[in-house]
Amino acid sequence: MTRATDLYRTNHTQPVLKYLHEFRVLLLIQKFVHHKHKLPNVFKNYFVSNDSVHMHDTRHKTDLHRHKINTSYGYRCLKYKGINMWNSLPNNFKYITSTTRFKHLLKNYLLSTAR
Repeated sequence: MTRATDLYRTNHTQPVLKYLHEFRVLLLIQKFVHHKHKLPNVFKNYFVSNDSVHMHDTRHKTDLHRHKINTSYGYRCLKYKGINMWNSLPNNFKYITSTTRFKHLLKNYLLSTAR
């Protein structure tokens, strides 16, 4: 049986876990976009960029292509949630090729938006 005191002790970890999850997912996608050779083979073609789908320039050419989802499970998958996280980043983050610089700026950005 869960007591109110048990819930209170774990409340403070939720924002930290959410931040850590978003950080790791966005770092994976940044490596996919700029450093595919550093990823395992399973992720080499995992995401698709909008500029490879559309043959003309669009406002969202730096975004990743979002596929149609048919199930509630699909909305929780890395392929969907990660693409939404990446596409919601400011454009200047999407052009950062240095992983170290991306980590530093992303950490500051996620902490500032969490408040």
